[in-house]
Amino acid sequence: MKAFLFKTKQVKIILIIAILLLTILGLLNQTYYNSTREALIYEQVEKMKAEALNISISIQLSHRGGRSLENLIEQNVMSTSLREVTVFDPSIFLKQQRKHQKIGDTENYDQGILFGTYQYEIEEDYDYVRRAYEGKKEFTFETEIDRKPILKAYFYFHLGYPVIISIVSDISKINNYMVSFLLKMQLLIGISTLLVLIVLGIISRNYTSNIIMGLQSEEAAFFSNMDLLFTTVKEQRHDFNNHMSTIQSLIATEQYEELRKFTDEMIGEVTIINDIININSPALAGLIQAKLTYASNHKIAFSYEISSMQLEFLKSTDLVKIISNLIDNAFDTVKALPEQERKVELTGYLEDDRLLFKVFSSGPPIPEDLIDKLFEKGFSTKKDKGHHSGLGLYIVQRIIKRYHGRITVDSRVNGNTFTISIPIKSKEICSL
Repeated sequence: MKAFLFKTKQVKIILIIAILLLTILGLLNQTYYNSTREALIYEQVEKMKAEALNISISIQLSHRGGRSLENLIEQNVMSTSLREVTVFDPSIFLKQQRKHQKIGDTENYDQGILFGTYQYEIEEDYDYVRRAYEGKKEFTFETEIDRKPILKAYFYFHLGYPVIISIVSDISKINNYMVSFLLKMQLLIGISTLLVLIVLGIISRNYTSNIIMGLQSEEAAFFSNMDLLFTTVKEQRHDFNNHMSTIQSLIATEQYEELRKFTDEMIGEVTIINDIININSPALAGLIQAKLTYASNHKIAFSYEISSMQLEFLKSTDLVKIISNLIDNAFDTVKALPEQERKVELTGYLEDDRLLFKVFSSGPPIPEDLIDKLFEKGFSTKKDKGHHSGLGLYIVQRIIKRYHGRITVDSRVNGNTFTISIPIKSKEICSL
């Protein structure tokens, strides 16, 4: 069920990322589309402006109504994307328009046309001719005539008398190019999004697999530690009768010194197990039993002192990760020392609303310039680095930060102490 919820969470994250990616790419595409189209329209307007200037010069050089000007206009229209050139006398054109509006005449009007043709007539002509005439500026307007996209531009010139040169340009090629461009961009965005989703899916799958494997490994270690603890208790119970028989035999033979030694050893073993069982956290109890066994096998003097404390706010798996990594590092350090100098101590207690764990290991002090590097990912001070990933202290620090705690290192001549401090009132646990 947890794995299913985890995967569902990952799917939601992937979908959110995909939506954000599509939104960003869509905005970028729209921005680029608009800027590209504006640039093409601007270039077309500049061409129309140059043509209007050329016509204005020709008007000045020719007689009114001269055939040469008409030929020039016809040649320019036929050889380019221009569809029509109209030279308005604004004073006459605007008066005629006002007259038609006053009497409600809807017939075409052609007075005020000095040169060119006036087949691309639209209602907006009156307004744009007036604005260009009164403001002595140029104006452009996009529309459709007979389902063809056109661009009309109005340019003001004063040739001894004011004229408005209107030029009509066919922008079908520009629109077709932009449609083709938009389709290509959408295809590119689609392919890019698909590739990103595939990559995110692969990463998510691998990450999920690693998390599940990590949880399984933690669970296996937890149950192994608990099994070792229960086995030790069962062994003591199983050997109880044998111990009683031995005691009875030693009393009968009056070997009181041997009896004292034997009972001291028995009491020591029972005390150790009782101390472990009395620890509030079963996971921590199992871990300590496992570390006691390991220390005994490797001739390490491992001792512990855990005061009664509340650990409900601390996840058992996180607690095991923290303590086991610190103890393992301590064991690895002291194993390089002579047998009589191998010493590791674990203490845990409450102080001023903070949970404290300290792990001491004998040996040479850690150089001060290396202390900060200890918590870097992949860093290791061990000589045999091939068997150590350098992730232990990095993992410990990452977990502690989630609980708003801290880790410090006290390096002295006789050894090094790692101290974990976690506020017990901080229950805000960040998810992995």
